[in-house]
Amino acid sequence: MSEIKSAIELAMEKTKSLIMNDEEKKIYAIEEMANRIRALLRRYIEGMVKKEDIAEELAGIQGDDAAKQSVFVDVLIEEFDMQGEKMKLVDLFEFAGIGLTDLLRVELETLRGRFEEQLERKEIVARKDIIDSLEKRGISGDAIELNLEEWNEWNQMIEETMNIFKKRISEWKSKLKAANG
Repeated sequence: MSEIKSAIELAMEKTKSLIMNDEEKKIYAIEEMANRIRALLRRYIEGMVKKEDIAEELAGIQGDDAAKQSVFVDVLIEEFDMQGEKMKLVDLFEFAGIGLTDLLRVELETLRGRFEEQLERKEIVARKDIIDSLEKRGISGDAIELNLEEWNEWNQMIEETMNIFKKRISEWKSKLKAANG
C-alpha cells in the first residue's frame, strides 16, 4: 500500500536540497558583510558618513572582527579608484590598517598626477575639436560656453584615458594587496 504523506512532509522533501550547509552559510555571511561594507563606503564617498564614524558603522555590521577587517580591506582596495569621488577612499587606508609604503604612496601620487595631466591634455584637444566642429556648422563667437560632459568626443576621450589607467591602478592595487597580505 502506498503511504499518504502530509503537505508538510512533501514540502520538506522538496526543500531538502535548499537548506544551506555550514560552508554555504559562511560564504553567504561573507558576501553579506562585503555588501554592507560596500554600502558603507558608498555612503562615505557621498558624504553621508564621516571618516570618524566609520569604526562605529563597521562595528554595527555582524561578523567576526578579524573577518570584518579582512573583508573591509579587500572591499576598500577593490572599490578604490582615481576617478572622481572614489579617490576619497585613500583616506581610509590608514584606518583599515593598510600600510602604504613610501614606494606605493609615491607610485599612487605619480599615477594620479599623470592621470590628471592626461585629462587636462585631452580637455584641450576636445575643446579645440568641438569648437572646430561648431565653426564648420557656422556656429562661432566669444559667447560659446562648452559643456564638455554633453559631448561624445569628450566622453570617448575620458573613456580611453580611464582604460589606460585602469590597468595601471589594477597593478598598483595588486602591489598594495601583496604588501598588506
